[in-house]
Amino acid sequence: MVSGPADRRGLRRERAQEEFGADADGVLDILELTAMAWRDCCGDITLPDHVVDDIFLVGRGSVPGLARASRLAVVDFRDLRLAAAAMSRLTRSLASVLIPQPAGQFGGGVSGLPRMRTATGR
Repeated sequence: MVSGPADRRGLRRERAQEEFGADADGVLDILELTAMAWRDCCGDITLPDHVVDDIFLVGRGSVPGLARASRLAVVDFRDLRLAAAAMSRLTRSLASVLIPQPAGQFGGGVSGLPRMRTATGR
């Protein structure tokens, strides 16, 4: 069971190291400061996990981006949620274009790409 800031920091360390490498400790400091501001503004004991996920997503692996996303979480977390949702949609959209699909899934296109339709629909 998570009981305090040190425990939460420990739980977030692996993700911070994966996404930010050598800057992980600074990222964890920013998240801790964000949690303090969140407590003052919202009255909750800590940041909800979904808000932390949105901060990481919108931060896109850059410390300045994470700092901006953290600020947005405290100022208006609904705007952060909208930004994260838009980024998720964009990522899924790009993945569907860039990741080849198995041949035949879209009508037997060459190399997994869909067949182009002509003006007549064929």
